[in-house]
Amino acid sequence: MRAAAVGLLVAAAFVLSGCQYLLGGMMGGPILIPNGSFDPGEFGSFDPSDVGSFDPDEFSFPPPTATFTKGSATLTIDGTASTLDKLSGNAAIYEGMGSEVGWTDGDGLYARFYGEPGSVFGDGFVTIDRVVGGQHWTVADPSACKVTLEKNDATGVSGTATCKDLRWVDALTAGGSPTDPGFIKGEEPFDAEITFEATP
Repeated sequence: MRAAAVGLLVAAAFVLSGCQYLLGGMMGGPILIPNGSFDPGEFGSFDPSDVGSFDPDEFSFPPPTATFTKGSATLTIDGTASTLDKLSGNAAIYEGMGSEVGWTDGDGLYARFYGEPGSVFGDGFVTIDRVVGGQHWTVADPSACKVTLEKNDATGVSGTATCKDLRWVDALTAGGSPTDPGFIKGEEPFDAEITFEATP
């Protein structure tokens, strides 16, 4: 159970931090993948081999500086528009970590925006997910979406994203290698447009 909690926290840190630790080698910072530099000092006194002493009840993220309760997004894939009229999951801004807001149509289609001030992703990035026949599909390369923000502060989040040549992969079984990227068979590349907004 504790190992699962640690995994969840690492995943959350990966998402909320703009991926700088895992992708740092490409961006000039420390990384946690092979052929990179790893500086244990970056993580203070935490000993990764001592998972048994980690108490998830003693760890908490800082409270959000703003929470959003209303919002919607329009997702257009190859000319077909869908309205995502419900917020899904986190919808908040966190100091030092930026914004995370998700939307869904309630029928298996999701879009999510992440925006960290000063991030290498510029105005932020979006990802699109679908639940199809018991599979969780996600886009293989969310960096293919160019985000343009209108607002990203305590009064609300709004903007647009233009995505080119996206591919669906199975989020749980994708190979993640050049020889096996895990693309969904029979699903061709697609373009997408997203408009989104959320308010307190």
